[in-house]
Order: sequence, then C-alpha cells, then structure tokens
Amino acid sequence: MKLPEKILYAHEHTTIDLSGPKKNIDCRLDDFDATAAEYRRLAEHGVVGIIDQTNRGMGRNVAYVQKMAAQAGVEITHATGYYKEPFLPPECYTLTEQQLCDIMVKELTEGMEGTGVRATVIGEIGTSKDITETEAKVFRAASRAHAETGGTHLHPHNAGHARPGAAGDLQELWR
Repeated sequence: MKLPEKILYAHEHTTIDLSGPKKNIDCRLDDFDATAAEYRRLAEHGVVGIIDQTNRGMGRNVAYVQKMAAQAGVEITHATGYYKEPFLPPECYTLTEQQLCDIMVKELTEGMEGTGVRATVIGEIGTSKDITETEAKVFRAASRAHAETGGTHLHPHNAGHARPGAAGDLQELWR
C-alpha cells in the first residue's frame, strides 16, 4: 500500500488534562519535549498537519500548542466545544444553549483565549452512554454553531455508540 504524500492526523491531543475528574495523574499529557519529538518523527513520515481536539474543559492550552507547532514543524489546528460529563466546565451548567453556541462561534470566527488563534473545527463533542440533559444542550449548541459558521466540521464522539438507538438519539439532537 502506498501512503499519501501528505498526511493529516484528524484527532490528536497535544496536551490534555482529564486527571481531575478521573482522579488519575496518568490522564494528563503535558510532556512538551516528548510530544515535540514524537511530532517531529511524524513530520519525517509525511504528517503535515494535526487537528488538536482538546477543547474547553479538557485542559486546552492554545499558547502551548502554538509553541509545539513551531517546535515540531507541523501545522496544528484547534477545536472548540465541550467534551462530555464529567469533563464539562461549569459554564455548561449555567449558560443557555445559545450562549454556549455563541462561545463556539466566537472561537471559530475571532479566536480563543484572547490569542486571536481561531478554532477550525467543533469537537470533540461527547456524550455518555445515556445522554444527559447537559450533554444534549451542548450537542445542540454545537450543531447551531456548525450551522451558523457555514459548514465548519463537527466532530461528535458518542461513548454510547454501541448502545442500540444511540445514533438515533444524536440524530434527534441534531434537528
């Protein structure tokens, strides 16, 4: 099999921190030098771009990722959105669906965390096996942001995908 000349990794986490909710330090990735070395090796094998799916509430650090891209010699683009419970930040419980949508649209059109660096995808939007009301609100907000930004890629992640009816649940939320 011949590999394409240019390869894009569409789902990576350059840095991520899920250690709080998981109560396990092994759920934190923040070894800059090791990650830079790995990304340089990927670049040597034809990887030209990486989509970092680390979003709000997952320990996203835009400045860290931008520094990584420069150090490793690969383009890294960013995601906006929210993962799933128990990794949702407090704003998901206090803001309305429209307010969550507005945050995602702003990160796609103006930039994230005051950097001016814009997100290029909406993701990783997650759901539990049994979709919670807050996850449903986030999914609807992400769907709205997708529609408002003219087709920005939406990357849902359904942990309950093996459950009968899960795909239909997501289709209902999409409407």
